[in-house]
Amino acid sequence: MVGRWWKDETVKIDVLGLTGDQPVLVGECRWQAKPLTQRDLGDLRRRATFLPPPGAAGLTLAFWSRGGVDETLAGHPEVRTFTPADIVGTD
Repeated sequence: MVGRWWKDETVKIDVLGLTGDQPVLVGECRWQAKPLTQRDLGDLRRRATFLPPPGAAGLTLAFWSRGGVDETLAGHPEVRTFTPADIVGTD
């Protein structure tokens, strides 16, 4: 199951993928022109702490962003990033 998730007024997650009751994907969608940074990754990780613990497969963190991401996020194997070009298949 994939969808949006929020807890009261405390935290909102744009994309949450579950297998059973366990989170497997947590994602953020941004339409900002500047690239996402380590700060954005830290914020997404913080919001993921409000979820039940992930299963043995671990948790994938995903970003959909118009501005892409800076090079510091490329070194995280659990992070996936997508731009509009990735989604619609243009260069």
